[in-house]
Order: sequence, then structure tokens, then C-alpha cells
Amino acid sequence: MTSVAPDLQEALRRLALNDEQFVASILARYSGVGPKDDSDPYEAALDDRTRRLVDLAALISVGSGPTGLDAAVTAAFGAGASPDDVVEVLLSIAPAVGSARVVSSAPLIASAIGYDMEADFEELRTRPFEEDRPPGD
Repeated sequence: MTSVAPDLQEALRRLALNDEQFVASILARYSGVGPKDDSDPYEAALDDRTRRLVDLAALISVGSGPTGLDAAVTAAFGAGASPDDVVEVLLSIAPAVGSARVVSSAPLIASAIGYDMEADFEELRTRPFEEDRPPGD
């Protein structure tokens, strides 16, 4: 059996039992909303940057809209993540969430990181066909 730290075992038990006070404490800790329970012994193992990137992955996986993704990307940047990190999250979760979710999220992520994908698409649309052909064709 895999060994899990005692505080994480307690966290799993309390979540499985739907301990409302504990759930509220976890939500408050990670969202910054609601009452905080200072008696909670759980110490987060993930650093803030990693946790914010996990938040982003979760929001992508449930099909969050632009407002949620913008907020998650802003929070990730505030925690030290780079635009490359954000795109890597999208690429990394593709096998788990599927192509439709990744394809629909890509333009939202591009916008959230400040990449003007539409400008690049416009440039591609106006480029002469001959430039797109491989040499020797």
C-alpha cells in the first residue's frame, strides 16, 4: 500500500465524509473566499505557481469560459508562471480532456496570455499561395 502523509489521510477522510467545515476551509484556502479555519492541520504540498497551473488545468477540463480562464492565467502569472507554462498546461492535459476541449480552449488561452492569434491567421490568409508550397513543387 502507498504511504500517504497523515495530514493528507485526514484530508481525504474529511472530504469523503463531506465534512462541511473542512470543505469550506479548503475552498477558503484556495479561493481566498469565505472563512478560514486556522485549526486545519493540512499543509499544502504544492507551491503557489504549481497550484495555479493545476487550477488552470481544472478550469480547461470543465470547459470554463474566457472570464474564468483569464482569471486563472492572471493568477498563474502572479505566482510566477510564464506564457509558455500556460500553453504547456493546455498541451499536457490534451490526452486526458480530449481534442475538442483543447481545440475550443486554445483561442481562449491565446487571448488570456496576450497572443493575438487572429492577427497571425489574417497574415496566413493574405499570404500568397506560392509561399506556402514546399520548394521544388
